[in-house]
Amino acid sequence: MNIAHLWDKVLNFEYDEKKLTAGLDDFLRQHKDEKILDCAAGTGFAVLNLEKQGYDITYSDGSENMIKEFRKKRDVMGLKGIRPHRVLWSELGKRFPRKFDVVICRGSSLIYASGWDRPYQHNEGIIHDALRNFSEALKPGGMLYIDTTSEDSLYGKHVVSTTYFPKRIQGQKTKLHEVLYTNRSKKIRTWKPVLRFDHQKYALTRYSAYLPHEDLTDILKSADFRTIRRRAITGEHYAVFTAYKNHR
Repeated sequence: MNIAHLWDKVLNFEYDEKKLTAGLDDFLRQHKDEKILDCAAGTGFAVLNLEKQGYDITYSDGSENMIKEFRKKRDVMGLKGIRPHRVLWSELGKRFPRKFDVVICRGSSLIYASGWDRPYQHNEGIIHDALRNFSEALKPGGMLYIDTTSEDSLYGKHVVSTTYFPKRIQGQKTKLHEVLYTNRSKKIRTWKPVLRFDHQKYALTRYSAYLPHEDLTDILKSADFRTIRRRAITGEHYAVFTAYKNHR
């Protein structure tokens, strides 16, 4: 099992996809006729449903495994005309210069910029570079929609262990247990999920940046964004922010 398979199953435990889709639709409806980039498309969770509702969305992700799962889900949903792009965040500005009215980066993806599928090295410069590329992909005045670690997770217990009620996913009884460790002094968070189904156990470890909201706001400002606001989105458990690219 690769990270894309596991991640898609984890999402089924952590979200009500219909509720999240409705929340995203409610917030993004005013941008329905605009060009939107989902630059952390992953497996297409929730946002493919927006495409089906008529949104003009371009999908990109840096992981080939994620894109493979995205294609499978796309085909099942009857959306075979959508072509996902494999693009690293560091390449977005050159690949899509000033093309989009809205850039979306969901799933608390930003904090994994230094270590999603490679050994983690704490480096806020990589996060800054990602946000700068998000800005370069936006038209002047365009909006960035980004989510990140919630307040409870940022400032709560150093170790949080969660066991979810079993779910039947794709006909399989599936169990999920996860542990999240927060090291505030080293600015590192460690996520250890364990999935069980088909009498097998799948475990992995992923590292991310500990990024308080005030630090994210400072980096957004340095990446040429303004009017940075915390938003409430129905069905979302991460902290959502919007920011607007300067008109220059």
